[in-house]
Amino acid sequence: MSDNECANSQILSEKSSRPDFLCPEACVGERYAIAPYCLSTKNCLSRQCGTKLAGIQRIRTQAQRPPIARSMRMKIENARRQEAGFTLIELMIVIAIIGILAAIAIPQYEKYITTSKASGVASNFKQAVDAINAGIAAASAGQITDLSQVLNAKASVDPVNTASEAFSFTGTVTSASALPSGCGTIAITGGTIGPGAASGTFGVAYVNAGCNAAQAAAIDAALTAAGFSTAVGGTALTISGY
Repeated sequence: MSDNECANSQILSEKSSRPDFLCPEACVGERYAIAPYCLSTKNCLSRQCGTKLAGIQRIRTQAQRPPIARSMRMKIENARRQEAGFTLIELMIVIAIIGILAAIAIPQYEKYITTSKASGVASNFKQAVDAINAGIAAASAGQITDLSQVLNAKASVDPVNTASEAFSFTGTVTSASALPSGCGTIAITGGTIGPGAASGTFGVAYVNAGCNAAQAAAIDAALTAAGFSTAVGGTALTISGY
């Protein structure tokens, strides 16, 4: 290669930061770097300008790593997104989803609680009926039955309102609750069943005073399911003695 050609290559090396500088024609045929740039050639490296062109080759080789650089940029951008937190739109979407779930779940939960309380009232009603029937049967054998003790009335509370008694009695009993009656309380006509009183008539009803419409409807449905359809609406179920 002539001195002039090598000088041209040296000019190329000094301006290597610009990609539009192509190899000198004298080097094109023997270049082994990435075309079309004359990063280094056999001829050019054999002259005094070879050191500078070798430097260009190292620079170009380092610049040939876009995948690594792109990967690092993506990692930095992802880290910035993570540090940025939630956007306003994302928060609004989450709030909307929570609102929809709450609108569905809360009414269902309230319905479940109402139904559960009504089932408790129906269970107490059945216990009262069973206790009266058992007391009448025991009276025929000369035994006395205190319904308040059989039903554990003193320790029982109303499923609908825990501030109310579960059972109330019009007759004399020994273990009556000190709590007042309320919605769901089982009102029993009579208290003690003995040989002298077993021939009478007994009544069982639930107190619907103070019940809201939904709770009263749930109690009526529970009583009907338990086989006491005549007791809906607080109507007394009559039980005759022997």
